[in-house]
Amino acid sequence: MQRIRLIRSCSLLAALALASMPSAFSQQPAVGPQPAQRDASNTTAPAPASKPEPRRMPDYVLGPQDQIVLFGADMKEIDGREFRISSGGDISVPTVGRIHAAGMTVAQLEEELVKRFKEYYIDPQIAVNLTELKSQPVSVVGAVGNPGVVQLEGRRRLFEVLTMAGGPAQNAGWRMTIQRVAERGPIPLPSNRLHETGKFFIAEVNLLDILHARRPEYNIEIVPEDVLTVPVGEIVYVSGAVRKPGGFVLAEQNTMPVLMAVARAEGALPTAKKKDAKIFRQVGAEFVSIPVNLADVEKGKVKDIALLPNDILHIDDSSVKNAFRRTIDSVISYAAGAAIYGIYY
Repeated sequence: MQRIRLIRSCSLLAALALASMPSAFSQQPAVGPQPAQRDASNTTAPAPASKPEPRRMPDYVLGPQDQIVLFGADMKEIDGREFRISSGGDISVPTVGRIHAAGMTVAQLEEELVKRFKEYYIDPQIAVNLTELKSQPVSVVGAVGNPGVVQLEGRRRLFEVLTMAGGPAQNAGWRMTIQRVAERGPIPLPSNRLHETGKFFIAEVNLLDILHARRPEYNIEIVPEDVLTVPVGEIVYVSGAVRKPGGFVLAEQNTMPVLMAVARAEGALPTAKKKDAKIFRQVGAEFVSIPVNLADVEKGKVKDIALLPNDILHIDDSSVKNAFRRTIDSVISYAAGAAIYGIYY
């Protein structure tokens, strides 16, 4: 094993690391026409510039900052008016006053409004639709298509929430983390544990078990304020005389045999110098060069070698002129370029 000290290891490793990063239905209200004008004296939420379409979601549990619109047949004081649920969970409705809406379903709020308005109307017909959902945020971060905050809009399971966030990115790892505030109870997974601060629970789940439905019981219900983290996967790189050079995400074993890596790169080119393949592996501040006789590995004459995270398998090309000598620096740069070209599962 030959040790080669890097002259430009820091800048090249930084380039390699950067290269491996990831680049309810709506319906019209059943009752009551909407008035052409609204009474400006009513303390309701201001109408947005681009008004969202009201949605009918009777089982949705209302919460702070959700915005609703009321419809009432021949009830001018509320018909077509929007209300933002306060941070304390209340709305102030003309004629009937303050109602604590947070924690109610849309259907339950309708029942409460009908009950209160019966003091003023013989048979009040009231419908509640949703215009903005703000009370059930879940953060999805890391290697997903659209990281950020998504709104649950009712009961949702882990697979659905990941889909809402664009699904796992091309370079996503296989193990993800779920964090839940302690007040909402433990996470129903075997790996659940209470954080040392006592403020939240943490659990890990195999992402492949969810995506491939291997463990349906792990596709748990996600609750508001959960934080889902999908890390960038560990990667090995294949460069040189192969058909598809690039980075390849490691699976659950956290290693990859050399033959599998070559297969993932769609095989070696006819001009590949299989007897002179090398694995470049970082050890501390240095890289070590591990010779691999790929031809003998393919024939079963020698044991296959396991690639570790961030290893670079390089196979020289016999068509390259002898005047050009590929150094460790150039291999790392080449692997970085291949990683930019593609990261693969």
